[in-house]
Formats: sequence, structure tokens, C-alpha cells
Amino acid sequence: MNNLKKRLTLHCAALGLACFALLANAQEPSSARCKDQPNPQECRKNRMEKFHASRDARWHEELKITAAQEPAWKNFVESMHKQNALHKESFNKSGNAEMENMSAPDRLEKVLAKMEKRQTAMRAHLTALKALYTTLTPEQQAILNKHLNDLTHHRGQLHDKQSVKRN
Repeated sequence: MNNLKKRLTLHCAALGLACFALLANAQEPSSARCKDQPNPQECRKNRMEKFHASRDARWHEELKITAAQEPAWKNFVESMHKQNALHKESFNKSGNAEMENMSAPDRLEKVLAKMEKRQTAMRAHLTALKALYTTLTPEQQAILNKHLNDLTHHRGQLHDKQSVKRN
């Protein structure tokens, strides 16, 4: 009887999680909002630009960036946008046909070259982050740490935890 209760509890929990997952995904994904547009790729690009601009403005306001911190902030935001562009480029499927026609060593060399390009950009981003970080107060550092932690846990999605807005 005890075993039956455990199994029933597990099944109910699994069913509850499945229902929760279905409800969470019931909202229309942001990429679907551009489906009926004449140029969906341009629509998505514009939406992402607006998203990044609003996120940057929100972070700027929450961090209370001073005039002395502004140059380091702008450098950091620029490096973050370059990272986003490289991340998006790595998922570009247009090069897949070209890659299929390459030999295995050539394909691996191309992948390695992309990785090195991203690593160089990441080093530049780290330099910009360190430069900004040294200008921030401990309170500002804590806020930035939280934002960047939220952002990196959801890499690849169109939003960070605090900017989920459904139209």
C-alpha cells in the first residue's frame, strides 16, 4: 500500500509538471509575432534591437551610472552587443551547405577559426567588463552581478528574467 501511495504521488507530480510546462509554452513565442510580416527576418532584427536598447536603458537606470562611469558603460554595452552578434552568427544556418561539402579537416579548421574569433571577442568583452567593474560602487557591482547572472542562465533566449513582456 505504501508503494502504491509513492507511485501515485510521483505520477501526480509528473502530471502537474507536464501541465505547467504546457501552460508555460502556451503563450505565443516572440518569433511567431513576425511570421505574418512582409519581411520576418527584418521584423525579428528590429524587435531584438528594441529589446537590447530597452534592456540597456533599464540597466543604466538601475545601476545609476554617473557621468564619470559613462565611458566605461558605453564600452561595456558595445562589447556586449558584439558578443550578441557573434553568438547569433554562430547559429547562422546559411553556412551549413558549404560546410557539408568540405573535408573533415577543413570543416574542423573552420570551426576552430570561429571559436578563436569568439574567444578574441570574449577577451575584449572581459576587458570592458573589468574596466566598468572598477568604476562601480559595491552596490552597483551587486546589481550588475545579478543582471549578468540572470542573462547568462538564459543565453540563447530572447529575454532575461526581468524583461519578459508579452504583447
